[in-house]
Formats: sequence, C-alpha cells, structure tokens
Amino acid sequence: KVLLSEAATDPWAHAAYQSEIRSAASLTHPNAVMVLDHGTINENSANKYAIEHFGRGNPFLVMEFIRGQTWLSLCGVLSWDESEPLIRQLLDVLAHAHARKVLHRDIKPENILIEYGNDDKMTAVLMDFGLTQALSELEKDSDNIAGTPTYMAPEQLLGEWRDQGPWTDLYSLGCTIWRLFCSHAPYGSNLSFIDAVQKHTTDSLSTFPNMTPVPQDLESW
Repeated sequence: KVLLSEAATDPWAHAAYQSEIRSAASLTHPNAVMVLDHGTINENSANKYAIEHFGRGNPFLVMEFIRGQTWLSLCGVLSWDESEPLIRQLLDVLAHAHARKVLHRDIKPENILIEYGNDDKMTAVLMDFGLTQALSELEKDSDNIAGTPTYMAPEQLLGEWRDQGPWTDLYSLGCTIWRLFCSHAPYGSNLSFIDAVQKHTTDSLSTFPNMTPVPQDLESW
C-alpha cells in the first residue's frame, strides 16, 4: 500500500503514521496480516517504478499476501460449527493486540480475510490494524472520525477518543458476527454516518434474526 496524500508529506502527520505502522508491525500472530516492511519512497529507492508512479516522500507499507476471500462472502453461508473456530481466532488475535496496546478501530467483514489451507481448513486473518486511525491523523482534521459507521461503537462515532479501548473493537466484532449469521449488520448494512450515530447510541436492538442455528449464549453475548 502506498499512501497518496498531501498530508502524507507533512512531518508531524508522517511521524504519527509511522508510529502507528510500527505498532501494527509489533504484532506477531497467525491471525493478523504480517507487516513485512514500511518506509518512505525516496531518491535511494531501488524501485524506480515506485518513484515514477507514486512520487517521492509518500509512505508505503508492505504486507504478506493472503490468498482467500473476505468474511463478507461467507455471511449467511457458514454453519455454527464452521464459524465458531473463526470467531475464536478473531478474539485471540484481538487479545494479542490489546495486550500490546494496539487497537484496530475498523473491524468489519471487508477487513477479515478467510484463508484456506491444504486440508480446506479455514483461518481468519485480520488486516489493517490501527491504519484507519493513522489515516485519520494524517488528514489533520480534528472532526474526522475514523472507521466504518455501520460497525462502530458509540464512543467511536461520537469522537470520544478517551473512552475508546479494547471494548471498542469488541463492539465492532459483535456487529460483524451479527452480520455473519443474519446477513445484515444490527441496524442495517450501509448506514450513513448520521443514521449510525442515532441508531448505535439511542435505538434498541431487534431480536437476533439469525438465519443459521446458533447457541443461545451467542445472542446474549
């Protein structure tokens, strides 16, 4: 990934972005996409194609390649027996990240990749740790809210960054799991920012309208 933005060359914003990248790179977990390299395209870049097409001074990020499909393509398709291991993997990688003070801040079906092994065993891999917040900081807009409204926790939607923590990611994961079994997110799958703020902060949840049989405990969770 190469970040193409005027803000990307601003020293303060660039430093904030690089700091977030280092945090993401500190994660070593089989269910997190591995960050292999990061830096800035400059005169010493060995790849002249990068300079010609992306310009100098822009930050880049190199990640491992995951062959698979997104969680979105599996919504309404998987049984509970197939889904439970994937959910536990996501909880495990979040515990790993949170123990290292790294928040994801943009958990959604499109940011979860499902990789298939030689025995067709599925592995959930979470990508883009912390990058949404880093991109928000690069925009240097104090009113900019990072994330995807449909899956965001109330404190994130309201921009209350002091109230955000591991629970913020768990809320988004809950919305994502809801969509896996119900084919849509709790308050609808394509909410505008204004609608998301209203629904996630004031509206009551409907009864869990699962299309796939699941344990009763999942609904209360």
